[in-house]
Amino acid sequence: MAGTLAITVSAPWLIASRGHGGFRLLSQLAGVTSSGRQVLVLTGLVAAAVTVCLARVTAKGAGPLPQEAAPARAARLAATAGTAMVALSLVVLSYQSVAAALQAVSPNIGLLSEPGDLLRQWLLLGGWAGPGGTPLGDWLLYRAADGLLLVVVWWALRRLPGLLTRATVPAMAVGAVCATVLGLLASQLLRMAMDGARLHGGLLRLSAGIGEGVPAALTCGLVAGVAAAVTLRTAGGRAGTAEAAPSLPGPARS
Repeated sequence: MAGTLAITVSAPWLIASRGHGGFRLLSQLAGVTSSGRQVLVLTGLVAAAVTVCLARVTAKGAGPLPQEAAPARAARLAATAGTAMVALSLVVLSYQSVAAALQAVSPNIGLLSEPGDLLRQWLLLGGWAGPGGTPLGDWLLYRAADGLLLVVVWWALRRLPGLLTRATVPAMAVGAVCATVLGLLASQLLRMAMDGARLHGGLLRLSAGIGEGVPAALTCGLVAGVAAAVTLRTAGGRAGTAEAAPSLPGPARS
């Protein structure tokens, strides 16, 4: 997530340094953001592992932090709401005809013209169509990678409230982004393994799709985290009110 944000923030300066920043600016932003995604993913994973190790070393001997208990039903509803936001991009927006419509968006607004590439990059987690001439079994097997993404996101969002000292909206949003990126990478590794079993290409060819969709994972993860946090507060508040409501005394018996 941090690597994608860093590339996105630095992209306008990189484009301006080439001397033609006013020509198809949004298309250039999309190209710069998507370049070198394999290196970005590898660097981000190494940085995350180093950060976790340093955090464990510095926190050694410290007592456990107080945590808010989240009702199980509220946590499941929150995870379902967040996963639905990710599924909206993965299933609806990533469908071939819908993605083509997004690509065709081209308002003539000067520097903001031709935003199709940028919209697809920041809104679509994948791309799919009907089986067509592909055997149904192979098509369903390939779609299993998308199912793995949703399962990872739901499982992570289900456990996230119990791992936080307080399930605030920013914390849930950041956690949901991490969950979406993790699920995306898991699905891409599964798809890479399936392609490797059928194709006899080199590692570079098989890993070409690694990191694709990470900007969209940032966007969808933020929306999923906000939706999960709002659902958690709403459902958790209702559960707490129901538990705190005193029972009405029954009629006195003689």
